[in-house]
Amino acid sequence: MVTDQDVPRAQRLCATPIEVINANEMTDTIRIVVVGWSIDEHLTARLGQFTMETGLDTEGLVAAHWLEADVNIHALRAEDLRFQDIAVAPELPTGFMGTAATSIDHDGEQA
Repeated sequence: MVTDQDVPRAQRLCATPIEVINANEMTDTIRIVVVGWSIDEHLTARLGQFTMETGLDTEGLVAAHWLEADVNIHALRAEDLRFQDIAVAPELPTGFMGTAATSIDHDGEQA
């Protein structure tokens, strides 16, 4: 049986939120922030994997805005990140983190 101890740290998959910034069908790319890897860095990934695993089309992914996936968050480089079990993140409960439920647009402005 393979355990976490048998897998190098940079390859271990951990659940993490993913913020969808935008997506482009023509280039088959999605711009995302992998929160558990780097909260400040926008990454480009293959859109097809995200639509296939979530069952959403491009517009649905952008509208969902928050996803979750198992990702090797200890990878040193963005190009080494692997995504598995990508799904739409559940809604946060009202009042989570001491605030009323609000809508935030993709530029970080309150809608």
